[in-house]
Amino acid sequence: MRIVLGKIVLVFCLISLLTGDMVGYGQAVGNAKKATAAAPSTYQYQGKFTQGQIGELRIPAEIKGKLPELASYLERANTTHENQRSDSLAQVGLRINDSTGTIVGSPTQAGKFRFLIEVQDQKKQTIAFLWAIVSIATPATPPSSQGELLILKFVVLQFLHPIDWERALLAGCVVYTNVGAKLSLIQVSLPDGSSRKFQVPLGREVIVCGEVIYIDTRPMAQSE
Repeated sequence: MRIVLGKIVLVFCLISLLTGDMVGYGQAVGNAKKATAAAPSTYQYQGKFTQGQIGELRIPAEIKGKLPELASYLERANTTHENQRSDSLAQVGLRINDSTGTIVGSPTQAGKFRFLIEVQDQKKQTIAFLWAIVSIATPATPPSSQGELLILKFVVLQFLHPIDWERALLAGCVVYTNVGAKLSLIQVSLPDGSSRKFQVPLGREVIVCGEVIYIDTRPMAQSE
């Protein structure tokens, strides 16, 4: 009888041990699932632009180092995140490079803006949100009363005197500078089928960023 009882006790102990192991395993799996479902991190950084001048704002290295090397950066304009409302890059003349997260362009208005960027991995899963706090200052020198800085959507740009122009790349845009004539004529075809001609003074620029063109027809001040 003692032997039988001993066997029963032994079996009971084995069952208890196995049950305990299964409980521990279940807890470990549950904890792993909780870790996988962690909420995306949110980071914030700041930058400055000047109205009417082309510039760029890159994600700081200390933040970039926490993100996957291969990621997509998507702007979330007019969106509420953590009780903060985001502004729109396009409304102030800026845009984002979706493979690097760099904000580029020539701002059309001054002020302080908050832009929300969603970071996704290669599986299109959201892994982080970025707040880019951007201050856009007015130019130190007031614009000349003659000429203007034009910002247009365009289809075709034609230089009527190509020899007058130098070409350079800056922040993902193409910058053309009049270096050859007091006034150099360009022609721009617009999306509505019309075309316009502009005289660009010596030293002024025509900047092409995607489908947008910036044309500076203001005469150069003597101090410039």
